[in-house]
Amino acid sequence: MIVGIDYPKKKIAINNKKYFIPASNTKLFTSFFALKVLGNDYRFYSCYSIKNDKLYIKTLGNPLITQDNILEITNKINNEIKEIYLYYDYLKPTERPPGWCIDDIHEPYAPPVSEINYEMNRIEIKNKKMFPKNNFFDIKIYKGKTFINDNKIFLNRRNKNFSFSPNNPIEIFKNSLILILKEKGLLAKSVKFINKNFKIDCEYFAERSMSEILKIMNKESENSVAEALLLHAGMVSNHRGLKNSLLFLKKILKDEKIKNFVLYDGSGLSHYNLTTPNTITLLLEKLINNEIFKGSLPVGSIDGTLKNRLNPRIKAKTGTLNHVQNLSGYFDSNPFSIMLNGVTNQKYAKKFIDEYITYNF
Repeated sequence: MIVGIDYPKKKIAINNKKYFIPASNTKLFTSFFALKVLGNDYRFYSCYSIKNDKLYIKTLGNPLITQDNILEITNKINNEIKEIYLYYDYLKPTERPPGWCIDDIHEPYAPPVSEINYEMNRIEIKNKKMFPKNNFFDIKIYKGKTFINDNKIFLNRRNKNFSFSPNNPIEIFKNSLILILKEKGLLAKSVKFINKNFKIDCEYFAERSMSEILKIMNKESENSVAEALLLHAGMVSNHRGLKNSLLFLKKILKDEKIKNFVLYDGSGLSHYNLTTPNTITLLLEKLINNEIFKGSLPVGSIDGTLKNRLNPRIKAKTGTLNHVQNLSGYFDSNPFSIMLNGVTNQKYAKKFIDEYITYNF
């Protein structure tokens, strides 16, 4: 196991300028980028309009749309819907950024990056019922191991709970919308989807503040929100797409005298990402007075991915991949970064980090 530690408060520097895979510590870079480009007071939203038998929706690169958001729209519809104008060409995503592991396909934490992030682009099955609502998938109960084949889910009869990420999130969103309209008796016999921009006065929906989005992303380490947030900040600054967003992020950090990092995504799922503990602490120093950012971090023994670890003096972002275990944030108001690569025992690695902080900080 290779250990990297940077804790300027006590001048602890162990391999602090050596490159490590950051895993979800990458979200610290995404947080900084979003706050720098969009600002603390930025609000995210999508918009809709209802005109006779037509429903118009613009996603506007929203980092998160939920089933409740869709129910709010359908509750305001009185006529059967025949056409749905769904315009979503904003983010220009790369479905699976470089360095994402092929073994992660269908895993609930690694959905493909999409123009629409609908319920984290994750489907939960409990007692054969799917959330969000959809009939795109057909559930088959059988004796063997649970697996997915096209639009069929073969579910073990003894364990009827399952979570996965579908390969086609936009189609799931469409299917869920149609099913909700159908259940409410608001769907015409045939309905047509049209992906076309339109100029109509719209009402906002799925509104969220920067604080809300950062908390969703950082406290529970939601990868789909991180990827959407990176692309949204790039889109707003006229740097559409993954490559352009990352190049602009690099420029912004270079202007802040922060270097020594290589990023291929916004969430940290990429095994190609590299940075140093020293770079992380410099980044955290830049954010030390931003209460919205600090409030988005998991708090030791209180919430998020640190709910069962450490104590409330720690506000920090975890970072876990195969053979990677990191923790970077603040001890009281002091930035620190502990990065472990080459991990063969995750339980031991977490214990090492927690005990190191307890006895040395």
